[in-house]
Amino acid sequence: MQPRRRAAWLAGACAILTLVLPTLSLADYIANIQFAHNGPTHFPHGERAYVSFDYDITVPGGARLKVAPYHDGAPMPSYSWSGSAVYGPGTGTHTTWFSYLTGERYVDQYYVAMVSDDWSTTYLELLLPVNYFFGEHGIFNIETSHDSPSWLRRDTYLYIDFDYASTEAGGVRIGVLPYHQGTFCTGCWGPAQELLPPSGSHGTCFTFPSQDADVDQLRFTMRAADGDTLTSFFVPVDLHWREYEISNIALDPLSPEGLVHHEHLTAAFDYSSPEPFRVWAHPFTDGWYTPNYAVQDGGVVPAGSGTLSRYCTIISGDAWIDEVRLVVKDAASVELLLEVFVPVRYHYGEHAVRNVQYAPPGPAILSHDEFVAT
Repeated sequence: MQPRRRAAWLAGACAILTLVLPTLSLADYIANIQFAHNGPTHFPHGERAYVSFDYDITVPGGARLKVAPYHDGAPMPSYSWSGSAVYGPGTGTHTTWFSYLTGERYVDQYYVAMVSDDWSTTYLELLLPVNYFFGEHGIFNIETSHDSPSWLRRDTYLYIDFDYASTEAGGVRIGVLPYHQGTFCTGCWGPAQELLPPSGSHGTCFTFPSQDADVDQLRFTMRAADGDTLTSFFVPVDLHWREYEISNIALDPLSPEGLVHHEHLTAAFDYSSPEPFRVWAHPFTDGWYTPNYAVQDGGVVPAGSGTLSRYCTIISGDAWIDEVRLVVKDAASVELLLEVFVPVRYHYGEHAVRNVQYAPPGPAILSHDEFVAT
């Protein structure tokens, strides 16, 4: 089935890095390449790894659009894919896929190409990094209730939803456990692993009820009814449990960006606190406050949960900001309760170039003499 959701981790980041293969380029472009599954994904046999992209074809008679799985720069055998009609001449958007029906396969590159209608000539081709595994048992379309990075309040649950499938006729049990630097995080609590049908959708959760914790990986494990491990893998995250919560942080404008003096850089976030508190957003450069900064007043916020925003700015000088620091203090502004550093890339000055967009958008491969507009 085609995925209902897209994973939260690292969404779209890996698609920026492309390896362009040498070829004769006669067509215009393949651009705006988007994967339906981002981050580590374990597919069961028959599940499709979808990709969509824009194209412009000027070859008389049109061209075909091809995809394939690669590993270590080499094509992999025995896969199935959607095939391709002849498209163009002209522009459009295309969605296609590949899959495996048997065997265990690790795919680390997704090959996309434009070829002649008789398959004899390759006009454009490129490889993009992915992290896909195909086998008899799979867990995919993973979503979490909190984005990375997030700092959750103790006893706050992280909810994880996913699809799964297995050839195990007797059903499966699926657990998700927190890890830090390769070691299981003790002190967590979650529900018992119930016996599930061989395929479907499922959700689970865990929390740390009484202690601080730092989690950099989630370990997904599928077991048979008798306890035998069928598959197990790790997904990177950046999650923390403390007495106070700042989570689901959203920056406006998005990083990277250029801003002019006095223009606001705003951080919006969810919060939870057992007592009244104050919170500020500070710009940091090389581990210290960025010179000539100003911040929004951190007024007293009542105890409880909700959503807040705070802004900062630079009022003079040329400055690069590499972190935004969210700092939480008690109502008297004496005790430091929590501080959060979010890596960013912003430039402040008298003039700014911003909201830069490319046409066609990347990741992309273009023929010689094809223009990129901004």
